[in-house]
Amino acid sequence: MDMTTPETIKEHRKRCQPYLARLQLMAAEAGPAPAAPAVAEVIAATAAILAEAQAAGQDVRAASGRWRDGAGAAALLQGRLNRGRGRHLRRQPG
Repeated sequence: MDMTTPETIKEHRKRCQPYLARLQLMAAEAGPAPAAPAVAEVIAATAAILAEAQAAGQDVRAASGRWRDGAGAAALLQGRLNRGRGRHLRRQPG
């Protein structure tokens, strides 16, 4: 049986929980200048969360056949995902 859209979104959210929990823990423990391994872990967790968000968007688009509110919604989602990726990429140690 296929999952409904709300079930699909809940499944993607569930997959993000370990990454979100780890980010919250790291934020609570973070000092003024995190070590390189911590930075790498933040980047990996953020990338995993963004991938789930993108997959959720694709699943919703596939389930609905197309965006009901037009092509602008797809562009808006992609723009937000790109901005999120850009933020975590800019913070990489150089």
